[in-house]
Amino acid sequence: MPVIIISSAAFGRGAEITARTAGLLGYRIAGPEVLAAAAQRHGVPEERLRQAVNESATWRSMSAKDRRVCLAIVGATLSDCLLDGECVCHGLAAHLYVTGISHIVKVRISCPLDSRAARATLQENLSDSRARKLVRRLDTTRQRWVKELFGVDEDDPANFDVVIEVERTGIEEAATLIVDVARQRRFQPMSYSLKQVRDHALASKVRAALVDVDPGVVVRANDGNVRIETKVLGTESEKTASLRSRALAVPGSLTVEVTAIDDYFARAAMSMR
Repeated sequence: MPVIIISSAAFGRGAEITARTAGLLGYRIAGPEVLAAAAQRHGVPEERLRQAVNESATWRSMSAKDRRVCLAIVGATLSDCLLDGECVCHGLAAHLYVTGISHIVKVRISCPLDSRAARATLQENLSDSRARKLVRRLDTTRQRWVKELFGVDEDDPANFDVVIEVERTGIEEAATLIVDVARQRRFQPMSYSLKQVRDHALASKVRAALVDVDPGVVVRANDGNVRIETKVLGTESEKTASLRSRALAVPGSLTVEVTAIDDYFARAAMSMR
């Protein structure tokens, strides 16, 4: 059976649908425990990782570089869940950095502002007007950092395999629809898609090992062969050698190729100082 990634806006009932879907399938849920495991494995405070993936974190509370580092760490840990299979993931921004794998079903839960504001009123003990302001602020913050870090519009249905309007369907029917979709033949694991998961996992772990040096580093893997693209200021053989050494230290890396892309604009800025 495929892996399921569920995405929802703040107060959008995504956690409820995740729990019910996992129950129907007998799957485990990949949620907060992934953050705890990532924090322990990489020596980063769990609260920092939670802040990075949580839309309630204001844009100014964390730099883009720090958020990239934290997301890479979470992604590397989450990749083990994808390898194991039979899980439903929610609340980790996984749909943004896991792409192109046919047996991973991406689901977007849509929920009207009025309904989300009503839940915010109850959960946060706010007036209706304050609840609406909170939900709108969270939406704006989320859209901004998703666009900045991933270059996509999270609300674009094209980013998902299925979009469900929860107020029309209800929790039970929404979960049933997801299960029905997941059981379709086109979403079943195949040898190639399983290979893609293995390659993704290795690339994610290598990137987590390098992202503190170069937050924009691009990593690809193919059967243990790792290719790294990094921007450098002119010729920095020491930096590329360090990246190669770090990448080779990641279990599963057989060969590592580093391509240094000359960052002309950064180099020009440096020369003008």
